[in-house]
Amino acid sequence: VSVRKALYYDSQTGNARYYEAIYQFPNQIQLEYDSTEIRADLNFTLEDTTDDKLLSVYQLTNFKPGFYVEKKEGQADVTDYGPNNEVTGATLHNEVFYG
Repeated sequence: VSVRKALYYDSQTGNARYYEAIYQFPNQIQLEYDSTEIRADLNFTLEDTTDDKLLSVYQLTNFKPGFYVEKKEGQADVTDYGPNNEVTGATLHNEVFYG
């Protein structure tokens, strides 16, 4: 198994993106690629985590050719926050593509 991780911060917007991708799985596992991306608004204050807001989570899984599932995609976008920036609402979308 091989893993690639990255963390990006945009000082112009205050937004950050964490990305993790897993690939080169053992032969008995029917996966080719599995990734997750998390986006957050850090509100220009990297030292203060109390004002951070989760923005979205995206997940993609690609399966090996010939497997009955081709890929899975999932997305969660935060729509509402509570007084302490806790998530109180989100839209979720999940799709499975069959080969």
